[in-house]
Amino acid sequence: MTQSKRSSRSRKRQRRSTGGAHAQGQRPAGAKSGSADEFQTKVKQAREAPRRARRARELKPERPQPPWHPLPLAELLIIVGMISFIYGLVGSHHRHEVPLFVGMLVIAIGTLEFSLREHLSGYRSHTILLAFLPCVVVHSSVVLIASAVATATHTLNIIMLGVDLVMFLILFRILRLRFLDAANRARLARS
Repeated sequence: MTQSKRSSRSRKRQRRSTGGAHAQGQRPAGAKSGSADEFQTKVKQAREAPRRARRARELKPERPQPPWHPLPLAELLIIVGMISFIYGLVGSHHRHEVPLFVGMLVIAIGTLEFSLREHLSGYRSHTILLAFLPCVVVHSSVVLIASAVATATHTLNIIMLGVDLVMFLILFRILRLRFLDAANRARLARS
């Protein structure tokens, strides 16, 4: 036998013997200690991952059910509103404004219902949406009333934007505190 074949056989034997030592938890000669520590950390994390996922599922709150639970009323309102809105948008009739505005109103009611329910129960925050909607209603009402009496000016819109901003900031702060309070109470009730 030649010298190169003998040396390759001895290397294979050394690999097998160090592989056995490594499988038993011992470090092979020349291995870095950091790599073994990293491996142990990854194994530990992999073992804890299912426990963490299960605990996260247990701690996650359930979506609040409406009083009319089996009937998906909010979803039905949104679908009917979308149909009415699209009909008013592309309809070929001369009075297309009515289904358009009815569709927008019905969509807003459906969206407001589930957003308010989720927000007040602490399930999910809808602070911006809930603070913005009253601003839109007040601004639109004032401009429509002013334009019915006289012509609405740009000055009125600029003044109303300032009122909208102040009202939005106040409502945002109140709704955010209300959500955080409800979320804390729900978390305490689960634990």
